[in-house]
Amino acid sequence: MAPAYELTARRQEQDRLQTEWILFGPFAIRLAPAASTSTHVARTTGQVVVFWGLFLAVFPVIIAVIERRWNLHVPFPDAVRWAGLVLLLAASALGIWSAVAMSTRGEGTPLPSATARRLVVVYALCGSLVWNWVVRPLEEADLTERFGAAYAEYADAVRC
Repeated sequence: MAPAYELTARRQEQDRLQTEWILFGPFAIRLAPAASTSTHVARTTGQVVVFWGLFLAVFPVIIAVIERRWNLHVPFPDAVRWAGLVLLLAASALGIWSAVAMSTRGEGTPLPSATARRLVVVYALCGSLVWNWVVRPLEEADLTERFGAAYAEYADAVRC
């Protein structure tokens, strides 16, 4: 009989979407080369600068320009802007902390192209806690309120 972890791995493989085709070239999963902690931290810093620069600066500016050009811009109240800034800062702090953990404890980077050489559980644990204690209960309450019995039936039929 196969060990429990092998059965779990097989079940996870059956349940997931087949997305290997997106992980090729520079995005292919590769073990980080053996290097000093400072090298891993430097690589992670570069990744953070590039990806945050793209997703939190370049892309939003492009979207804002398009919104204004097509008259789709919706002004937000100052309170919403401040709440967004606070959320961004909190999420950024968690992201940086996770990236440092992957670099120092995992001996790699958060990206698959130089993935950690050692298992780092902290990274997933924080996201899981936030999801299960904050986001999921609010979402489930909203779905229950909006869809009632149909959502309850769905929730009974599927896993979390």
